[in-house]
Amino acid sequence: GKAVSLDIDPTKLKGKIGGLLAFRDDILVPAQNQIGQMGIALADSFNQQNRLGMDANGELGGDIFNIPTVSAFVYQANTGTANMSATVEAGKG
Repeated sequence: GKAVSLDIDPTKLKGKIGGLLAFRDDILVPAQNQIGQMGIALADSFNQQNRLGMDANGELGGDIFNIPTVSAFVYQANTGTANMSATVEAGKG
């Protein structure tokens, strides 16, 4: 009735399970990350362009897509005084 964690090295696994784990780690996860990055870049580009135009009533355009904000939490066991900040921008070019 207890969960047991296994320390498995996916690079040493062979067969169907090893192939599935390798596919997940080497192909699927990077592809999902890239698709997400492209989606954010497209949404930001659409929003920027739409803000430049006007609608039929002569009002300035607004955002079409809501881009989620990024948040993080501090690790409670940290004892240092360092601070960190980051800015997320759509890729250029």
